[in-house]
Amino acid sequence: MKKILIVDDESDICLTLANVLEDRFVVHTFDDPLLAFRSYISIFEELWKNGINAVDRLKDIEAGAALADIKVIKSSSRAEN
Repeated sequence: MKKILIVDDESDICLTLANVLEDRFVVHTFDDPLLAFRSYISIFEELWKNGINAVDRLKDIEAGAALADIKVIKSSSRAEN
């Protein structure tokens, strides 16, 4: 199931949207933008730390890296969480 993040300083709006969307999405709501940021910053830091530099990867491909060593994810739903 797809996920959605709702951030609004009005908790009533967060609750209403969550109730409407909960049948189709996993809903995460925050009525404090700073708390939302703090809750998710570690995810982005981890992605950056473990990421592959695109320029370096393109140079590998141009240099003739084996295609078997290159992963292409064509659909975000197939990406690992």
